Amino acid sequence: MMLRHVLLMVCLILLASCASQSEKPVPQKSAQPEIVAVTKSHNKGVPFGQSDSPASFTKLAEISKDSTYAYSQGNPVRVGGVRSRGDRQESMYLNGLRGPNNEPIQYERMGSCCPFETPNGLLGGQGLLDAFKVTYDGLAKPLIIYVNMYDEAPLYVPSGLIARKTAE
Repeated sequence: MMLRHVLLMVCLILLASCASQSEKPVPQKSAQPEIVAVTKSHNKGVPFGQSDSPASFTKLAEISKDSTYAYSQGNPVRVGGVRSRGDRQESMYLNGLRGPNNEPIQYERMGSCCPFETPNGLLGGQGLLDAFKVTYDGLAKPLIIYVNMYDEAPLYVPSGLIARKTAE
């Protein structure tokens, strides 16, 4: 029991020190995030999938007018729902996206990155974003989409992509 408390305190201190080193980093679309934790299955980051699967998807309507939406650590997609399977909310959101010419996207979670403060965090008001590598046929370089599974906000389609219309 004592060891558990010590480990929790060490994790909180490390997370807090990482968060205080950079107040609000806003990388370019091509910047690689510093990944701090990865979960893999079958040699792929979890969750992974593609937007032409029969899996459930979020019906999205509006394209964001902000070009940094989803592409910036400072302006991530806020799917909420960490207490009720945040990874499912992330997958449903990503399953609702398509390439600009209706191409199905493929996505794979690169890992957790980018510590930030949130009242909904599981470790003392701290959370981590999830970074996803997103590709589709004809895309020259993968996109990186940042997702916050702790907080909720209206969901939009990132600029350069479109919304999926129907189940496949």
